[in-house]
Amino acid sequence: MVIFVFYLTHYFLTNYSNLANMQEFYLEVV
Repeated sequence: MVIFVFYLTHYFLTNYSNLANMQEFYLEVV
């Protein structure tokens, strides 16, 4: 669980500038 949280944190921090694009992608996937 901790590793999963760490991965998510790293992923979001790395792609923070593309947050809007990720939201669109998430909405399209879901």
